[in-house]
Amino acid sequence: MPFLAGLLDEIEALHPGLETARATNELVRRVITRFVEGVIVESQARLAALAPADADAVRRAGRPVIAFPAAITRADAEIKAFLYPSRRSAATRRRWCATSSRASGPIPA
Repeated sequence: MPFLAGLLDEIEALHPGLETARATNELVRRVITRFVEGVIVESQARLAALAPADADAVRRAGRPVIAFPAAITRADAEIKAFLYPSRRSAATRRRWCATSSRASGPIPA
């Protein structure tokens, strides 16, 4: 999961050797921050492009005006696929574990 790996790399660079519990807390904070920042930036861009005169213009926009950017949508899907294994195949789990630089231990079934 490149999104999480990038955040973990940031944390390690800023806080080398940080204990697992604190690194986990920092990872959660960074995930939330990136998701919130992403939705704000994407929504501002969509609103600027639409330039609605009123609420009815937003209702007629034809697509959501408030949304995550594509990169965050992909990261969200990757995280959910990892967290909810019943929703992904064994082949997907093996592929993720084989390509993840953070994978350790046996490959999950």
